[in-house]
Amino acid sequence: FPDRVLKLQTFVLDGLLDDARLNRLADQAATATRATPAYTIADLLGDTRRAVFSELRPGPVRVDAYRRNVQRLWVDELNGKLNPAAPARPTPAIRRPGFTPPPPLPGDARALMRAEFASLDAAIRQALPRAADGETRAHLQDLRYRIGRALNPPR
Repeated sequence: FPDRVLKLQTFVLDGLLDDARLNRLADQAATATRATPAYTIADLLGDTRRAVFSELRPGPVRVDAYRRNVQRLWVDELNGKLNPAAPARPTPAIRRPGFTPPPPLPGDARALMRAEFASLDAAIRQALPRAADGETRAHLQDLRYRIGRALNPPR
């Protein structure tokens, strides 16, 4: 059952972190004023991180299987944005009537994702001593490892 839930979680996070959505947020931020503030990429990333990692708040930390899945997924999704896999072979440009290629990831998005990883890593480091069980402790240690590899990918 956790795998079925993971498919739904993947669908939601893919939609939230879609490059086109991030571009719309960047466009809105660029035209925002004090009178008409915009919801920014930083807002989206921070709100999502706080929701996905709500267990890291003060007190004993216990993360169940469903939440471990979505937390790993969030880290892996951001890692995929920061360190996209190289295509197996170059794809030719598609020039078809009505086809608009997807926009690239906005320039500031990578910097903001790195900042989110730094904040998350600090929160996990503080939460590790409060892990209520071995599975949670192993999960938090694994997340720190994944974040470290995302920020410093092997060459």
